[in-house]
Amino acid sequence: MSKIKSYAAAEAGAALELQEFDAGELAAEDVEVTVEYCGICHSDLSMIDNEWGISQYPLVAGHEVVGRVSALGSAAENKGLKVGQRVGLAGQHAAADIVMPVSAAVTVTVNKAVCRLS
Repeated sequence: MSKIKSYAAAEAGAALELQEFDAGELAAEDVEVTVEYCGICHSDLSMIDNEWGISQYPLVAGHEVVGRVSALGSAAENKGLKVGQRVGLAGQHAAADIVMPVSAAVTVTVNKAVCRLS
């Protein structure tokens, strides 16, 4: 099992605190990205405070991410990504062909591969 660390809110309105999560095993279509930078915007604050009534906790805020590919599953190796490659992940639009839903802390769609953040 792979462990990842993220700053997360434990409940609505809580401060972000460093927590450890179990990311599970790297599956065939998984891409693991080590986060270097992550933006927090007002929609993240709304999610932390559960203003829209859709938040699930613990909640890892931030959906504008830059990092480096740290591992590729066997099927993800043919998606044009390489270990060490810098990639961008965005919640509202595609960046480096990677799309991430706003509050998906661990998985996102990457060229039909699944990305997990570490």
